[in-house]
Amino acid sequence: MRAVRPPGQKRDLQTKRLAPSGACGLDPELLEMAGVVARTIVDVPPLTVTLVGLAPGATLPAHAPVGPTVLHVLRGDIGFHAGSDSRELRAGDVLAMAMGVERALTSGGGACFLMTLTDPSGCEAGHSR
Repeated sequence: MRAVRPPGQKRDLQTKRLAPSGACGLDPELLEMAGVVARTIVDVPPLTVTLVGLAPGATLPAHAPVGPTVLHVLRGDIGFHAGSDSRELRAGDVLAMAMGVERALTSGGGACFLMTLTDPSGCEAGHSR
């Protein structure tokens, strides 16, 4: 992955280009060793976009972000578990969830996805629709 940022580009306007091949631009050795690797690629409050890699057999334990979240699967498969609701996601799937939904993620064969988080407190900092 490489940043495409013209000289003088402001923080409130960011462009990123994801690597077209490999482990989605994440270090494959680190991914194999750690099981889960994440890198923030865009941080424009109230939005944060994080590139996340799950190694085969990896689990992201149950957690509940404070704001609404969108997952966009780029490669592989993800088991999404929220309470009694379980879904199998694969490349191309997009899942949106409301604020505070506690969920866990698993991957049998490994996966790479974008996770977009919205910080509700950031909406009050002068951002309007």
